[in-house]
Amino acid sequence: MIRPDSLDETLAFLAAKITYPGDIERRWYADQMIHLLRQHPQATEAFRGTLVWFSRYGFFTFSTLTKNDHEMLRGKLFSLLALRIADTSEVWPSVVVLEIERLEEEKNRKVIKLDSEIKKIRKTALKRMKKLRSKVLHP
Repeated sequence: MIRPDSLDETLAFLAAKITYPGDIERRWYADQMIHLLRQHPQATEAFRGTLVWFSRYGFFTFSTLTKNDHEMLRGKLFSLLALRIADTSEVWPSVVVLEIERLEEEKNRKVIKLDSEIKKIRKTALKRMKKLRSKVLHP
């Protein structure tokens, strides 16, 4: 069994390899991150950190990543979410949505552009999601 500090170090190593310029094994490293988290379902903080990482690198531009890399990372993010969809202790999809919203507020450059109508719908949905999240997690 891998220790929590070792798990965090391994995930950080794999994440760094994904963003390293010119590395061609990005998909393999991302798969290994998911595999590790699947093997350690009790590692909630490592899971949260990895969700945040995939959110940042899947939805926001970075000079070392291509469009295909961003698409692959978003797919891996959704795979991670599928691992914990039945978790009753946390609403994991909302963690991702709130992180994306936080990153947008920091003026990071998004990969995906939204038109004005979708932005209005999204804003309403975010308000409802936050309200629902507060009621689900803090009855």
